[in-house]
Amino acid sequence: MTSSRHLLITGTSSGVVMSVLIGTLLVFLIIIAPRCSAERIVLAPGGLTISPGKSQIEFLAASRTLSENYEWVTVGLPDSLMGVEMELERQEFPGGKHHTISLQYSLFGNLFSDMAPAISLGVRDLLDEGSEGRAFYIVGTKTFRPQGSVGDVISKWHLHIGYGTSHIGGAYIGADAYLPYGLVGSTEYVARRLNTSLSLPVFKYVNVEGAILNGEVFYGASISIP
Repeated sequence: MTSSRHLLITGTSSGVVMSVLIGTLLVFLIIIAPRCSAERIVLAPGGLTISPGKSQIEFLAASRTLSENYEWVTVGLPDSLMGVEMELERQEFPGGKHHTISLQYSLFGNLFSDMAPAISLGVRDLLDEGSEGRAFYIVGTKTFRPQGSVGDVISKWHLHIGYGTSHIGGAYIGADAYLPYGLVGSTEYVARRLNTSLSLPVFKYVNVEGAILNGEVFYGASISIP
């Protein structure tokens, strides 16, 4: 997949620390795993945040090669920092890899997104160590709950509208729909790229996922923690 993410990043001590931190969190999350939802649309941030104390790990690999993949660990920070979500990302690609830390703060929380958009502010790549560099954004997410025959197929859906600097590329838009059997379909248009994904629960806290990112097929899974 052609992307500015695919620039070669030289190894640093901070990259080693990030690898150890992500690895430790992955083990911790797998050991205690139940269910929550990290609120990315596909790759772009949405306005909802993960609940305090909950976590999720997610992995996507390119169908043509396992050497190109994304890994995320998303954590809702404790109640004393309510509304703050931290995301650790590791991306590997032919010729290089990088690690980033991102933070997102919800101004009003998720509770009233049925009535008014949930608004979040955030920063991608807080330490400015990734291939794309630091980016700031604001995004709003509104929840809709269809009625009647439409509601029988789509229990709820979210509309996401945001604006970001740097590699986010200005204004972006996305949507996701909650379908029968736990299916969740998501799509976004960000940085002049169309990305889509589909998630299906296979166990109580485990989903399998497929995605098309800028025209390339990826597959993976996610594990959620209560």
